[in-house]
Amino acid sequence: MFLKFSVIFLCLAFFFLVLIPGIFWVTGVHLFGGEGAATGGDVMVRSLDGGSAWQKVSAPAVGSPPLPSHVLSFAFHPSDDKVFYFGAKASGLWKTRNGGQSWKKVLDGAGTLKANADVYKIEISHSNPAIRYVAVFQDDRGRVLKSIDGDARFEEIYAVSATGYGVFDLFIDQSNADRVIIATGEGGLLQTDDGGKTWRVIKWFDEPLKKLLTHDTLLMNSLVTTSRGNLFKTTDGGITWSDRSESMGGMKISPLSGAVLDSYFFVAKKPLGEFIFDPIIFSRMYLAASTGLFRSEDSGISWNQIRLPLAPSMNSVDTVSVSPQNANLLFVGAGRTLFTSVDRGISWKTSVLSPTLRIKSIFLHPRDPEILFALLGR
Repeated sequence: MFLKFSVIFLCLAFFFLVLIPGIFWVTGVHLFGGEGAATGGDVMVRSLDGGSAWQKVSAPAVGSPPLPSHVLSFAFHPSDDKVFYFGAKASGLWKTRNGGQSWKKVLDGAGTLKANADVYKIEISHSNPAIRYVAVFQDDRGRVLKSIDGDARFEEIYAVSATGYGVFDLFIDQSNADRVIIATGEGGLLQTDDGGKTWRVIKWFDEPLKKLLTHDTLLMNSLVTTSRGNLFKTTDGGITWSDRSESMGGMKISPLSGAVLDSYFFVAKKPLGEFIFDPIIFSRMYLAASTGLFRSEDSGISWNQIRLPLAPSMNSVDTVSVSPQNANLLFVGAGRTLFTSVDRGISWKTSVLSPTLRIKSIFLHPRDPEILFALLGR
């Protein structure tokens, strides 16, 4: 009798402690402590077949620090298809050399980049891949750091003038590694043309800036979002800016990373989505909102809704991404469901990435259409 109960106990233990967690691990859900959803943080998953199958990414080995629980930024190396980066809240910069299978924390040999920094943006030069810039918040101040040796050592090239304010976005001219534009929490939109030795003011806004959307340093067709939920646009290189907040159809821009809120959730500070430029057709924009998915063909002046196979009561969209190789290929996250379209939103294929976690962000490889990353969270 004792042997019989022992066998039953071992079978149950295997089922609950190995089999079930293994299933959840594949879908990106942690049942036991550590990093990820069990502690209320984010889980990163990877697909190598265009979004059909997904696996959870991990730290490299026993003894390494666990992956951070909140991811703020993501970047692909411009020439090495196996090297990617992400920036984390209170956990610095992370790097993979094996296509995202495992990740290791970047340790700055100069000690400038702090291990507990918030890394809001990562930009790597296409013209000189050894040069990269990161926008960080550390020691109670927003800063821009630069590395000229691949990330072995960093130096500080800019810091905001007042404590408590961040540098939340930056853009590098891909034909000139010395030309960079940054957006700061002090309201400054600034540019350097000599790699950070000197800076000039493009415009000081009356509101803290959170996100810059542009495709060149001429700023001929660019937008910025603010912490108060406003959207400003320039079409003349940053000389004049128009307030386009009202053109968003009553929606507001979230204080967090340009996400979109409707008027009710703006009060509640609950981000429900984002807007992006099409990486191929820059006059085309996509908007993920609490009321659905929208597209603009005129840089945000007018919007048309793209219908998803969702019930009206579940029409909220969290994130949208467009393939850098194919403007007809869309990936949309709505709750736990990934929607994929190969015909610019006419028809959709659906898949559920996690039984409990929503899809917060989708990152597409700039050269390999089979490689995708998704960030899952509460």
